[in-house]
Amino acid sequence: MKFRIAFIALCFVIFGATDMLGQRGMKHHVDFEQIAKDVDLSETQIEDFKRLKSDMKVKMEKLRSSEEMDWESMHQYKEQWKLEMNAILTVPQQEKLAAIKEQRMKEREEMKEAYMAKYKEKEEEIKAYKDKYIKPMMQEKRMELDKKISKEDKLKIDILRNIASEEQAKRKEAHANGEYKKAHHGKGHHARGPKGKGHHKGPKVNRWEEKHPEGYQMAQDLVAKYSDDIAKIQAELMEDKKLWESEIEAIKSDGKSANCDTKSCDPKDCKPENCDPAQCCPEKLEGKRWRGQKGKHGKRAHHLSDDKLSFEKQIRFLLIDTEETQERELNATDFPEFSAYPNPASSSQVINLNLTESQRVNVTIIDMSGKELMEVHNGKMDKGENRMDVDLTSLPNNIYFYRVSTKTGSKLIQFVVTRA
Repeated sequence: MKFRIAFIALCFVIFGATDMLGQRGMKHHVDFEQIAKDVDLSETQIEDFKRLKSDMKVKMEKLRSSEEMDWESMHQYKEQWKLEMNAILTVPQQEKLAAIKEQRMKEREEMKEAYMAKYKEKEEEIKAYKDKYIKPMMQEKRMELDKKISKEDKLKIDILRNIASEEQAKRKEAHANGEYKKAHHGKGHHARGPKGKGHHKGPKVNRWEEKHPEGYQMAQDLVAKYSDDIAKIQAELMEDKKLWESEIEAIKSDGKSANCDTKSCDPKDCKPENCDPAQCCPEKLEGKRWRGQKGKHGKRAHHLSDDKLSFEKQIRFLLIDTEETQERELNATDFPEFSAYPNPASSSQVINLNLTESQRVNVTIIDMSGKELMEVHNGKMDKGENRMDVDLTSLPNNIYFYRVSTKTGSKLIQFVVTRA
């Protein structure tokens, strides 16, 4: 988490630094002092800049005090300020500032590339560490819990895994296509980390309440049922987690200690590889919008209550895949190819199952609770492609799953029934 905060802080320094002709972000400050250092301003120009600065402040305060931010007006103000600045400066001064800006942008880009390379390197090191030490231990503990989970609940957990997998795939695709940035443009949100990465890893169960209410309720019921067992295991892992956190921090910082005085330093001056900007000079952060605090327009930043945070941690542990989960989604290469189209479907669907050998296959349709609704096939299938037409007219609009069972195991395939 500290590493991501440090990354955000560096991005703020890189992209939020002085832009002589208007700045990115909500405030659009113009650093007149920096302009005065870069070019020689006459007394008249200095007075004109003071007037322009005062005008900017008044208009921005008015925008920020409104119930909803008027982004179109802000854009118009920015363009207006650019024109007024150009009117104050002489042509040689404008050319000099443009050259300085270009050089600084080049330097910032070089800083960004260097940091991103370092960021990627650290991410790979941390992933390797987690795969080697953390993942096996978590799976071992999860297998202990698996012995206490009923067969019916294992199927429900597998359904939740499938939902989590589908949602994660959608998020990755949206980030890769830039859809996340478009959806949040002009709303005060910024994607974190390298392109294509989300805010947090793992299932966003707290978002299911609206998108998958049945799945969310199922997750709550399962956590409530096994909460004591999960809490006991998490308590047993407490010392291990402390060790993991310290060793991951050592990887992030290359074993170096913080190099700043948290009482006097400014977050923008911290070196990201050694220092956590969120811990620097608390009084300087006063009034800034951090996670969980309300913004200028009364909107709360992304934040989970203690209860929801505990629920999120427990359901994530519950969704860890293990070999002993009887109805888990298999990723084995020897599992037959299965496809269902169209998806979403209205009244019917075609499913294809491609077998490498003749064998007995069972295909059923289950709902979000794991209840079997329909048996599509139960018997022997020939080697090669097997096509089946499925009548869905008896199913109301909802999310369902094909449960395909072969000699290699079972797999769930999600599909949606929707009608106008």
